[in-house]
Amino acid sequence: MVIGHESWKALKRHKQIRDLISDNQNKIITINFLKEIFEIPNIIVGRAVFIDQNNEFVKIWKDNIVLAYVPNLSVRTEYDPSFAYLIKKKNALNVDEYKKEGNKLRYIRATDIYTPFMVGPEAGYLIGDTN
Repeated sequence: MVIGHESWKALKRHKQIRDLISDNQNKIITINFLKEIFEIPNIIVGRAVFIDQNNEFVKIWKDNIVLAYVPNLSVRTEYDPSFAYLIKKKNALNVDEYKKEGNKLRYIRATDIYTPFMVGPEAGYLIGDTN
């Protein structure tokens, strides 16, 4: 499960979820608590951002939640259902460094070659606009 940062802020303050915590515990919602009540082993909060054409930071995951089934790497076969795969070229990550005029700035560039494939859309759900 990937929870957008805006959804995470709303979820950790949600009254019905907070009521699930016993009175003798600190009523702070954590990722581990959500893993326990949702019975989902992998929950990640998506905090990534990008810069749009107006040079403003935009949150990639916004207020969305993606629930996707992906089998464990150690036990999966080509016959197992999966929401998506990320195909990467082996040793394709290339990092280089260069300087521009004046030698005051160092530019570090990272290039990677990969392609995502959504192979089983029925193995995932998008919960959008959670706020």
